[in-house]
Amino acid sequence: MSAFIHRGVVEGFYGPPYPHVDRLWLIDRLGAWGMNRYVYAPKDDPLHRAQWRDPYPPDALREFAELIERGRAAGVEVGFAVSPGLTIEYASADDVRALQAKFRGFQALGARFVSLALDDVPTTLLHTGDQARFGSLADAHVTVAHAVADAIGDAALWVVPTDYVGVESTDYLEVLGAALHPSIEVGWTGRTVVSPTISAAEAARRAATLRRRLLVWDNVPVADGPMRPMLHLGPYVGRGPDLAEHVSGFLLNPMVQARASGVALRTAVEPSSAQNDR
Repeated sequence: MSAFIHRGVVEGFYGPPYPHVDRLWLIDRLGAWGMNRYVYAPKDDPLHRAQWRDPYPPDALREFAELIERGRAAGVEVGFAVSPGLTIEYASADDVRALQAKFRGFQALGARFVSLALDDVPTTLLHTGDQARFGSLADAHVTVAHAVADAIGDAALWVVPTDYVGVESTDYLEVLGAALHPSIEVGWTGRTVVSPTISAAEAARRAATLRRRLLVWDNVPVADGPMRPMLHLGPYVGRGPDLAEHVSGFLLNPMVQARASGVALRTAVEPSSAQNDR
C-alpha cells in the first residue's frame, strides 16, 4: 500500500464501538506496519450519528486526545467523522453551526483529518426548508461540506457521499464532482458495498465523474449486518498498485473484533514491513 497517500483503518462498522484500549493497541500496530491513518466513525456511537448534535463528554474527549497523541508517536494521523444525515436540516443555520462546532472540537484536540459521513442516509430532502432552498440532495451536501471545510481551516476533509458504491455516474455524483472544492476527498467502496476486487478501470470511471482521485472506504475485513456471525481472517487481495493513478488511499473497515481484525489488516501492507511487526 505504499503507493497511496492514505493507508489505514476506518472504524466504521455497525456494532459496538471499540474499547479505548483496543484502539490504542491497533494504532500502535498500524504504525509498526507502515500505515498512517485511523478514522473514528463507528455507526453505533450515538454521538457520531443518531445524536450527532450533542457534544462528547470530557472523558471521551480525553480518550480522543490520547488517541491523537499515540497516533502521532506511531506515525498515524487520527481523524474523526460525524454522520448527521439521518436528522440534519441542511438549511438550518443552527444545525450547520452545531456541525461546525462538532468538527472544530476534534480539531482543537489536534485532529488534522476529519470526515463528513453522508452514507446510509435518506436519498431525498426531507425537510420543507431544505426543499425550498436546495435544488437537490447533492446541492445540500455540497453546501454543508463547504461549511465544514470553512470551519476547520487547514484540516483535511473527506466526504462519504450518499452514492458511495458502483461505477456508473449519477446526477448526485455529477453535482458533487463539479461543485465540491478540489481539496475535498470523496469516498468510494468499489463496484459494490463489499468489493471482492477493485480494478483501475473501475476506479477511473468513478474518479472521472468526481473529477478527483478517490479515497477508498474498503469494507474488508468488516463483518457486520448479515456477516455478523463470521470471522474474516483471510488475506487482503484484489487491489493493486496500479490503482494509485485514480485512488489517493485505502481505509479498511475492520470487524467488531479489533484484535482478530489485525490478522487481515496486517496482510494489507508490503512484506518488507513484516520486520516491524510486534
